[in-house]
Amino acid sequence: MDIFGGIDGTGPYDDQEYRRAFANSNVNKLQRMPGWAGGHFYDRGPGADGLSTGSRADHMAVQVARAYRTAIQRRASGSPAVRIFLSGYSRGGAAAVNVAHTLNDQNIPVHCLLLFDAVNRSMTIWRSVVPSNVRLCFYAMRDPRSGSRESFGNCSTTSEGRPQIDLRKFMCTHGAMGGTPWREAESDGFIHERDVTTASTGTFSGGN
Repeated sequence: MDIFGGIDGTGPYDDQEYRRAFANSNVNKLQRMPGWAGGHFYDRGPGADGLSTGSRADHMAVQVARAYRTAIQRRASGSPAVRIFLSGYSRGGAAAVNVAHTLNDQNIPVHCLLLFDAVNRSMTIWRSVVPSNVRLCFYAMRDPRSGSRESFGNCSTTSEGRPQIDLRKFMCTHGAMGGTPWREAESDGFIHERDVTTASTGTFSGGN
């Protein structure tokens, strides 16, 4: 019985605008996949100041832990194991790692952690190393050679010895890594992602 918890990237403060902008984000697509028999939980990412990152991680940890305990209680003998999948994009990636730490504090295992260009740019998240209760970790990261969001780097590239992080780099922008790519290049032919809330097309261009 599988459980999913995902936290998306930075976006507009208005929830309705955020839902439109992140409707097809990678984390949102994952939580809509069938098969989460133990429950699936999705939370939007923080606003531009990042201050709600920690509280979103705390709230997700409560939901996932509750679903896990319920699934364990209801699991019949011989039925599939209860597995937790966590995912996050940008600041939401840092939040997902923090969720894994909180579950580790409660001796709850995480089967798989899926990170999309995780970034810790919040004073409310402080545990960035992937904890040892995570069995598998897959990390999709923008290649530095793409020149996207060069003002900040990635977090959670190391673990507490377990798991080995399967990190793969892609030649694309930070927004594209989350499934929310900038739609138009500027006059010089490059995508600069100057504004984290609106692109020239009027749509969100990606988290931070």
